[in-house]
Amino acid sequence: MNFRNFVPPSGSMDSVKVDTALYRDYATYSKTFPIDGYTFSNPAGADSALSELVIDLTARLRAQTAYIPLDGSELGNLTINVEVEELHFASLEANIIESFPTSTQNIAGMPTGFSGMAFTGVSFEFDMINSIDLPVQLDVDMVGYNTLGDSSVVEVRATIAKPSTYGSDSTRTIIRMSKIGTTVLSYATTDATTWTDSITTPPSEGTSTIVDLLSFNPSVMIVRSSARIDGRGTIVGGATIGGQYRMVAPFEVMMEPMTFISVNETPIPEMAHDVRSRIRSSLVYAELTSTVTNSIPISGEISILLSNKNLFPLDTTQEMLSIFRDSLAVKESGWSATDSLYVINKCARLNPDSSAADVYIFSVMNDFSECIDGVVYLVKYNSTGKDTVISYVDTLLKVILPEPAAYYSDTSTVGHPGQVATPGVVSYTSVMDTNRLFLLTDYGDHYIAPRFHLNGSNGKSVYLTSEDYIDIRTFMIFRLSSTGMIEPAPDEIIMLYPNGGETLTSGNEYTIKWKTYGTVSTIDVDYVIGSNPSESDWEVITSKENNIDSLSWTPTEESDSVRIRIRDPNSLNEKTGKYKTEDISGWYFSVTGGRAAKIAGAKSDTRYSGKGFNK
Repeated sequence: MNFRNFVPPSGSMDSVKVDTALYRDYATYSKTFPIDGYTFSNPAGADSALSELVIDLTARLRAQTAYIPLDGSELGNLTINVEVEELHFASLEANIIESFPTSTQNIAGMPTGFSGMAFTGVSFEFDMINSIDLPVQLDVDMVGYNTLGDSSVVEVRATIAKPSTYGSDSTRTIIRMSKIGTTVLSYATTDATTWTDSITTPPSEGTSTIVDLLSFNPSVMIVRSSARIDGRGTIVGGATIGGQYRMVAPFEVMMEPMTFISVNETPIPEMAHDVRSRIRSSLVYAELTSTVTNSIPISGEISILLSNKNLFPLDTTQEMLSIFRDSLAVKESGWSATDSLYVINKCARLNPDSSAADVYIFSVMNDFSECIDGVVYLVKYNSTGKDTVISYVDTLLKVILPEPAAYYSDTSTVGHPGQVATPGVVSYTSVMDTNRLFLLTDYGDHYIAPRFHLNGSNGKSVYLTSEDYIDIRTFMIFRLSSTGMIEPAPDEIIMLYPNGGETLTSGNEYTIKWKTYGTVSTIDVDYVIGSNPSESDWEVITSKENNIDSLSWTPTEESDSVRIRIRDPNSLNEKTGKYKTEDISGWYFSVTGGRAAKIAGAKSDTRYSGKGFNK
């Protein structure tokens, strides 16, 4: 037997003989042939694919007398089994065509509104170290999508330097993406300080540079990377390939004025009842003093926004409201891309007592008296019913970012031209509107997010570095009334549903909902029809009921002017004859005999995170 795929070392025979006579005794003969030091090869040629092992087999019959049956019975048979056990190669040379699975990475949550910045000098690098003597091809596609759904693509097609090409054990390859395209720098050794080969490829038709991609203002980035081996090479035990990628800073940018909001809002838990009460009853004045040190090469301002939703529009232009609407359509149920939003910042337009107002406000505020002029209220348009206030957005405070005092120039011996040499510093004091602060004390959810406005670089290139920073130091001065700080927090009941504007159907069961703050063990629940009712006009639904913040109720009288009252029967002031702890629906709701017409945002099974106080 000659094992054609295994060539013995020089001086050894190229065939292996089994010098054994086989007899008809049904015995099994086995032999192991060590091939340590042999060379593995392909008899069909080095460039042919290897699909099987080749064995030349020769057998001969010794001189003998044999009897051959003529009746058709079996003469006999010979079976040979060849097993190849573990093969350990010091090295393996072959033509290999092998692709590795594509890896996809989504980079979401990039700040919205980050447009108007041209990254004129940025570069992005892959730094690869390779000791595998194989032709490795690296393919990377970076795709960015902006908020309008448009895309920009950067393609990278590079060959990793092969050690045998440079007569070394390991090579280094730097793949650099910049404003001119993709440059591949091949280093003969890992510690070489200068490259041996350099190839620059400009973007192909329909693709972009990394500078174009970053200037495109993507809201989502998708990176698809894959690798393949394509060609002849040698595999050696212990050889590896690996690397890292990095953004090269400082990098040069040219900026137009821009505004953007952080993608990470900060939730503010609802205040404890006693804390809220003390702030509301004692705060009479608030003052903010800020000292800002700005080391980024752009001036501007930072605003801290407050809302009852965890989504913030960039501004109140119709374009930005449409983008905000698209975000709601993705993240919240009940929204579609055909809905529309508009803004109201005058309370007169939200007053349910006004004949001009046709807006449902009670998903944001518990009572109209809580409306604040100047606060931006976002309203969802409803073509078949009442428009609905879905949230408010207000500016708690603004911080000025001063212009840097000095920049490095072309003649500077340190730093880069356009880089901040001396930060700008400013200190100022501003009075804060207590009504805005009271928004923080409202019941329900609150969120804050910083909004940045940068003034731009006035057509000049500036440099951003990893050492740039903004340092803001503030302190607040509060003037408080001693009376409010000493008095205990009163019990409160906040009406949630129905709170005004809803349409209920007579004969159907509904759940009246309210929220209790403090200690109210029992409640009276009444309803009234009509405006300006006297005490005798109120009809009892239940009295001295255990307080669990809800009650089932089936209305039977039809009217478009119905209100409900929740009262603590133990809170009667004997001197005034009035109850200290009670709340009524913020406005009238309707009870009809037909199918209820639902108001967007006003469902009986919804608990509103609205605001409220005793009326």
